[in-house]
Amino acid sequence: MRRAMRAVVASVLAGMLALTGCAAQNPRMAAEVNGVQIAQTQVDFVADALAVMFQTPDAPGDQQRLAAAILVSNEVGRAVAATSGIAVSDADRDTLIASYQDLTALSQQPGMAQVVSDYAGVALIRTELGEEAFAAAAAKVPVTLNPRFGDWDPRVAQLGSETGSLSIPAPVG
Repeated sequence: MRRAMRAVVASVLAGMLALTGCAAQNPRMAAEVNGVQIAQTQVDFVADALAVMFQTPDAPGDQQRLAAAILVSNEVGRAVAATSGIAVSDADRDTLIASYQDLTALSQQPGMAQVVSDYAGVALIRTELGEEAFAAAAAKVPVTLNPRFGDWDPRVAQLGSETGSLSIPAPVG
């Protein structure tokens, strides 16, 4: 009986400590990439645009993980481009965007042109470096991701397959 009671007390204490820790964390931050903070409001904005594009405007929450992945990838790509000295022209970005109907549609939504342009730039950088070299360079970029979006897999420079808890924000910053 004492063992069971100790287990219950330990569980309650652990839960209380976890809740106390949540107060010090910032649920308004989605990620930090190479010192650049990505706010939850940015993820929400991109998720809303994705919901419109996918014709699910009443369910932007369904697009949160994809939106976070895009924004984190854009920042990682920007860091990799800076360290590897790769520059991507606007013409190359525009050509890539024009070749994909979804990217074209997304770029035409208010406030999304730069996000899509950055995303196209990352795709072009990945192609120029090759997946292995890009992943190796990206693995050196510090990424802290709010667990609600899953985990960042530096080996492949993208969100891992695990989805995170929607109730446990990660400490960022």
